[in-house]
This record gives sequence, C-alpha cells and structure tokens, in this order.
Amino acid sequence: MVIAPTADRGHELRHTYRIGFSTGRYTSLGTFFHREQNGFYDELVSTGTGEIYRIDTVQTSNYSFRYTSQMATMDLGIQWNTRQERRFSFYAGALASLGVSTGTSRAQHSVYLSYESSQNSSQPIQIDQPRGRDYYAYESTRNQPSFVATIGLPMGMQFRLGKTTPILSHFRFTGEFRPGVISENVKGYGTVATTIVNYSMGLQYQF
Repeated sequence: MVIAPTADRGHELRHTYRIGFSTGRYTSLGTFFHREQNGFYDELVSTGTGEIYRIDTVQTSNYSFRYTSQMATMDLGIQWNTRQERRFSFYAGALASLGVSTGTSRAQHSVYLSYESSQNSSQPIQIDQPRGRDYYAYESTRNQPSFVATIGLPMGMQFRLGKTTPILSHFRFTGEFRPGVISENVKGYGTVATTIVNYSMGLQYQF
C-alpha cells in the first residue's frame, strides 16, 4: 500500500511522494561448475580379429550453488504521474528501500560414471554397463537475518477504481516494473551487491 500526497495539480505531470511496504524474493549468489575426467578402465580383445579395445571411464561431475533471499522492506520515494484524474495513468520515479532479509543457500553435487571405447579403435563397441547416477548430494541451509538496502527506478501504470465515488477515487491498482541495485550483508559471505529487476502488482491509496 502506498500513501502519496499529490502536488502541482495544475500541471500535466505531477509529482507525488510515496511510502510503502514491499516483500519479494531474489537470488543474490549463484554458480555452476561442470567437469569431465577420463581414465583407463580395461582392455578387451576381439575373439574374431584379435584387435585390442581400450575401455575408458568418463566421470562427469556437476556442482551448483544458489543463495536465495526473502526480503521485507520499507520504501520511500518520489514519482511523476500523468493526469491522475483519468481512469488510466502512467508514472516513473525513484525509490529507496531499507529492510531485512532471510536467505537460504542450496548446494548440489552429482557424479555420473559411464564407459566408452577408445577413439583409436576401428569399430565402436558397447559395454554392458548402463550409465547411471553414482553419487548425489544436496544441502540446504537457512542463514541468519541480515540488513538489505535497494535503490530502484519504478515505472508503471495505474488504474483508478472510481472517478465519482469519493472513497474509490482514492484507490488505484498498479502494475510496476522496477530495475535497481540491491545490497545485502550476507552472513558468512560479506556484503553482496547485484542488479535486480522487480515486477509487482499492488494497490495504492492517494490523498
């Protein structure tokens, strides 16, 4: 909910001050690593041709890590609106937010093992060893609450609920697009800053 006292009523573009409360989720840290390792496994001798086939193992390892935060902030800002007495209007502005967040880190590690013949062999062969997941680990850890601050450039559209009804004329549905920068003090990782893009829908009350 946003409370916005309107100023400059005689102009086409009017600036309003806004205060509100926001919640959201974002990913501030993330990485992925992939590795393949080849190694000697065995040698097979063809009973028909006597050719020797080298059999190698292929170990594929995947590592992934992601840190996701759930935040709640108080927002203060200014925005410029087109004619708000109309049913539809548009706005853009600047917004600063301060609040707290709780984060969850998720780490995954999987290893797959397969067998294949050497590329030096003249004919491909098949090994009766089906490929499967040999190892899998997953860990999820919830971090302690931390402070978070954001600076954004909100842009959006408003739909006025009423034009003649006194109460409804103060309420507006909004759809907002907000690119910005967020800074969070993550316990165990230090201060993390990243760019974000938020999409939101809400209800505004304007005096």
